[in-house]
Amino acid sequence: MPSNFKNGIRGARKRTGLTLDQVALLLGYKTTYSVSKFETGTRHPPISTALDFEIIYHTPVRLLFEDLYLERREHLRKRWNSKSESLPTSHWFPKGRAALRQSEYCFFGEKLLQDELSLLEKETVRKHALDLVNASSGLGQSPPWTLT
Repeated sequence: MPSNFKNGIRGARKRTGLTLDQVALLLGYKTTYSVSKFETGTRHPPISTALDFEIIYHTPVRLLFEDLYLERREHLRKRWNSKSESLPTSHWFPKGRAALRQSEYCFFGEKLLQDELSLLEKETVRKHALDLVNASSGLGQSPPWTLT
């Protein structure tokens, strides 16, 4: 295990506005010590805690721990290539940086998959969609639809 691996836990916590104490309480820790170690990358959280982070921060684990995810993916790719005679064809294995990155993840897309959204959530998603359309227009791309 790396002594200090980079992760996005602290940034995700800051974006949500939660304090270290609040996250420790949600996770069932009596102090902030373990959460602080997870945030600084000096300790890997157990898988159950990593999934708790995903739920709390509305961000997939692979994005919260993107460097570790990329490291593990590269490790598996090398292993796949070295053992290819014993494994099925590798056409499915992700190439390059094909994995979803934090900048490409849309929390609002996840919200739309929920069965019920409050009026506030629906309005937030609508505003986000408008922002995306406006941003794409600024890139010289005109969307094939009009949203207001």
